[in-house]
Amino acid sequence: MTAGLVTSTLRRVLRLARDEAAPHPLFTYPADVGLWNGLLRYAQLAEWDGQARRSLENNMEITKQHAGEFTELIVKGRLDAYWADHLTTALEEVIRGGAHYIRLNLADVAYISSIGIRVLLQFYKQLHRIHGVFSLMC
Repeated sequence: MTAGLVTSTLRRVLRLARDEAAPHPLFTYPADVGLWNGLLRYAQLAEWDGQARRSLENNMEITKQHAGEFTELIVKGRLDAYWADHLTTALEEVIRGGAHYIRLNLADVAYISSIGIRVLLQFYKQLHRIHGVFSLMC
């Protein structure tokens, strides 16, 4: 049974248990409701853990290479909320290293979330202020 199915099943049981018009026979004491609330929390954590593992399995790979006056970062994977911080760190390191002409190769990125777009816009503005160049390759 998957964590999502367990969570939805426990939610239905809790709704039945809290419905005063039709009390569920499993919930005769308040301690039983506490037990089921604990089980629901466990199922939610298990579902979150599964999502986190999938996110880790779809990890991001960032490689750096120099192409003329440009520093090119080649990004592979997903640019979602979890991995946006990693890209931010990589871009900050490159800029601190003195690179003002950055090319970001996103050809192998399968997904970009709104937070990923925010990171791209943030670094575009930052380099524009110092008369640098931030270009994207898709």
